[in-house]
Parts: sequence; C-alpha cells; structure tokens
Amino acid sequence: MANTHVLVLDRASDQHAEIASTSWLPSGDHTIFWRMKLASLPGVGEEYTIISRKIAAGGVHAYLIHVAPPSYIHASIRRADGGESSVHWGNVEIPLGLWVTCAVTCDISEATATERELFVDGVSRGNGTVDTSSNVTAIATGAGELNLGYNTKIASQGFDGKLDEVLFFNTILSQPQIAAMQNVETDPGAADLYCGWWLNNDLLDGVASFDLTGVNSPTFDATDLPDFVVKHPRAISVTPSAGGIGFGI
Repeated sequence: MANTHVLVLDRASDQHAEIASTSWLPSGDHTIFWRMKLASLPGVGEEYTIISRKIAAGGVHAYLIHVAPPSYIHASIRRADGGESSVHWGNVEIPLGLWVTCAVTCDISEATATERELFVDGVSRGNGTVDTSSNVTAIATGAGELNLGYNTKIASQGFDGKLDEVLFFNTILSQPQIAAMQNVETDPGAADLYCGWWLNNDLLDGVASFDLTGVNSPTFDATDLPDFVVKHPRAISVTPSAGGIGFGI
C-alpha cells in the first residue's frame, strides 16, 4: 500500500476528524500505533490531543493520547468500572518538525503497573512511571465519539501538526513486530488489525467501516511524508521528570 498523503491539523482552527457514537474499540489487550510530526510545541498548561474517545455516559475518556509540555506524549484509558490508571514517560521528548513513529501496547491480562509499554521509532522506551495506579481487567465501553486531533471534553487541547497511519490492533504487538512497521506502511490485511486510518487523501477506515468526518476543513499534504528509508534521531532521551509520555487506564 503506497503512502501518498498525510493529514494536516491546525490547532488554532480546531481542525480534527471524528466519528460519532462508537462503541467498537478493543476493550482488552491492544496496541495503538501512529505517526506524527509536530508543527509546534505545547506551552505550559497546554496539551495536544492525538487520539481521544469519550464515552457519552459520564463524559469520561475510554482512550486519550496527547502531547504534554514540553513535548511528551500522554495517553489514558478508563477502566470498565470507572476507575483510572495512568502512566507517563518522562525520559523521552518528541522533537519539533520531525516525523516519529509511536506505539503503545496495553496488556490488560496482566493488570499491573507494568502492563503498558511505549515504542518510539521501533525502540522500546519502557513501561513509564505510574501516575494513577489501578488493576485493569477491561476498558470502558459504550457509545461516544472518537476523534483524531481533538479532545471532546476540552476543545482547546487540539493537535498541531501532521498525522499518518493511525491503527488499532486487538493484540499486544512485540518489539520486533513494531520495529518492522517503522519503515513500511502497514497492509490493511495485517493480522489482528482491528481498524485503521491511512489518511491517504481521505478519512476512510481501511479495515472496517469506521470512516471519519473532517471538522473545520482539515487538509492533506502529499509532499511531506514520513521518511521510510533514511533513519535519523527523532526521539530525544532526557532526564526523567514529572511530565512525560503517559498512558493511563
């Protein structure tokens, strides 16, 4: 499958893509994979949402992944009984203006503080630091919007930059599997691929029928594509801090 375009989102214009009333995302073991390029860095008190899905009942997020200042990814998931567990990775900064490939795995069956793992450009960045700990045996389900580049609870937390190839797998991918995806575009027929948006000049789900709709006229770029050939330093290791790439449930 040829990569021809990427999705461009302008935070100032609240550009994003959404699908309403979804209750279909994996509620057990899974991997979320995406590529991104930041056009700016979040300031103090700002967050750039990459992926979010709000459950209408109670207005809570089943899934939430965002970039927190200075340039860390933060992600969260809500427990089926309403509890929450969150993790951040304060040892990795995402650089401005470079394509990076990211994946977060979640091992629900383990239900421990080390059940989540972050990968940046195919390299494991570990299990992170637990912010809110709770055993997790199932992720909250129910009708609610899924958004790329937008937080339905806090509209000012939109994404600023470019996204490509956002995929949900209903299994835990291994490090070799994730590394193998680094320099090629994933085939829609890949094993255990639950749904995905390749963003090749459209917002269609290439696996199932969960097509997105653009809001505030997001655009596509055919000239600035992820570099699948030349590797260069993208994720910068830093001294762990209170912030960071986080993943919560």
